Amino acid sequence: MPTSMLMPSLSPTMEEGVLAKWLVKEGDFIKPGMMLCSVETDKTTVDYESMDEGFLRKIVVPGGSPAKVNQLIAVLTEDKNEDITQYLEKALKKDQEQLAAKSGPKAAPAPSPAPAAASNGSGPARAAYTPGPAPRAAVAVAPEPVPASGGRVLASPLARRMAEDAGIPLTGLAGSGPNGRIIRADVENYKPPAAAPAKGAKTEGPVQRPLYGSLAPIAPTQDLPLNMMRKTIGKRLLESTQSMPVFYATMKVDMGAINGLRAQLNRAPGYKVSVNDIVVKATAFALREFPQVNSSYMGDFIRQNANIDICVAVSIDGGLITPIVRDADLKGLGLISTEIKGLVAKAKAGKLAPDEYQGGTFTVSNLGMYGVDEFTAIINPPQAAILAVGGIQPEVYLDNGVAKQRDVMKMTLSSDHRIIDGALAAQFLSGLKSLLENPVWLML
Repeated sequence: MPTSMLMPSLSPTMEEGVLAKWLVKEGDFIKPGMMLCSVETDKTTVDYESMDEGFLRKIVVPGGSPAKVNQLIAVLTEDKNEDITQYLEKALKKDQEQLAAKSGPKAAPAPSPAPAAASNGSGPARAAYTPGPAPRAAVAVAPEPVPASGGRVLASPLARRMAEDAGIPLTGLAGSGPNGRIIRADVENYKPPAAAPAKGAKTEGPVQRPLYGSLAPIAPTQDLPLNMMRKTIGKRLLESTQSMPVFYATMKVDMGAINGLRAQLNRAPGYKVSVNDIVVKATAFALREFPQVNSSYMGDFIRQNANIDICVAVSIDGGLITPIVRDADLKGLGLISTEIKGLVAKAKAGKLAPDEYQGGTFTVSNLGMYGVDEFTAIINPPQAAILAVGGIQPEVYLDNGVAKQRDVMKMTLSSDHRIIDGALAAQFLSGLKSLLENPVWLML
């Protein structure tokens, strides 16, 4: 009996993923726990493992192509010679109907699949039907261009949309997918042909312009396609700014005691604690004191979270991700520092597991290492607040009329006014300030 393999949902916000590459090939025997493919979600790239056993008879979605959650991507069978022609046709038809229903009345019907020759019985049987892009064409798209030869341009729906948005003619692309199919990578790697100089025109080198006393070439205008992560960031943060009443409160912290503590801790062999590690620890302690800030707006009620799970904003290629330090209030500074380093390394390598970035009750975003003095951050719903941390800067102040210098850091709390009032935000920042100015309390 054939078994359908569907595109999994690998994050709460995932609606579509890109099947980056297959780690197995047609004809392979698959066992539970075997890694099947790499899937690019809206958060990261995840290796997906099989939960079934059987022979991989047909790969329906080739590597580099997008697929909706629960869309058919492959077929398994117990018998390597079992004929899957009818099963595959029915599965693809059902797939098309579900996609069309989700896409609404604008969905364009895809052509019915036509059966091909069946196996001749020598060796493992192959699926008698070889699908083109039709199963994933339920969403209405622009008509495919026809090349000069009159043949049909094969391109995935995602590649077609990306090319249309960027103004790139599909006929000018060389497809690297199966049967010359144009996939996402082909659009991303497209380089426009150099314009031929006008007759009699004088050819010159790159345009030059002054830059910091030197000459630097002007970079050409580029239209960069959005990846899955950047699309999700744009969608969720736009929703946050449009649907949430947010106010901001900023407070300055004397970081002299923190600098002294770090100097002592970092003298220990193999021990290196950052300012951000200490801020995360202090924030967890402050949330324990003010549990209302560690809350989520759930529509009809406010959920005051029992666990204190701190999200740490990390910049990676193509976007931003927030790995989580779970139960940060129950962990020592050394363990928090080690966990953050490990999470950041995995995030930059695209190896975070879903449970390492899904959830979280509060977020800390630190741009101090980039020279930023002060900024405001956008709340990640349904969290109630986010703390934006700036860099440490010297400041001159008066102490009984005597001018002195100290190191200060500005921190800004963005708060959802549906949950947090101004007085509560001020009390939380004041408590956090006290912890940072008296870091010995963090050792209790």
